[in-house]
Amino acid sequence: MNRFLIALTLISVTLFLSCNGEQGNNTPAQAGAAEQQSGSQQPKVQGYANKPKAVEDSRYARLLVLNYWVFEKYYHPEKPKKDLGKGRWFKFEKDGSFVSGRWEDQTASGSWRLYTRENKQFILLDSTNDKEDAEFEIQAINGDEDTMAWVGTEAYPEFKPVSLIITNLLSIPTKAQFGVQ
Repeated sequence: MNRFLIALTLISVTLFLSCNGEQGNNTPAQAGAAEQQSGSQQPKVQGYANKPKAVEDSRYARLLVLNYWVFEKYYHPEKPKKDLGKGRWFKFEKDGSFVSGRWEDQTASGSWRLYTRENKQFILLDSTNDKEDAEFEIQAINGDEDTMAWVGTEAYPEFKPVSLIITNLLSIPTKAQFGVQ
């Protein structure tokens, strides 16, 4: 019986270490998270993001992979949470990965996907910072295709009361650009 318990323990430890030790095969999202956690200036995040999968070609996908998408207007009924939306940005990649941040700082990475449900378009964000995991309905795109309106869904109650206007910029937003000091 003791040999069985020792063997089971060794197998469990080996499996755990092999799952956590796959450093050489990191996706861009995982590599970004590893860099983020090892860098002394980047905050450590709690969570896990699924491996990215290439995003199917669509109008939404083609728009989202252009440049940086910045939260221009972020509506939340609680002021402290509303303030956290200022300066937030995402850089989406065709491979289904993203990096995100606030102002000049990268805060997380992860995977994203688009899907249609009940004739509505949705984006799912699976971040290495689990507090940033969210699902939004993409409700509108302006005529110039450089601004979108997103609304949080019930899938992630923290973001359900959120509605935002997200704008495409060529670079990461700075406080100076937005008049924030």
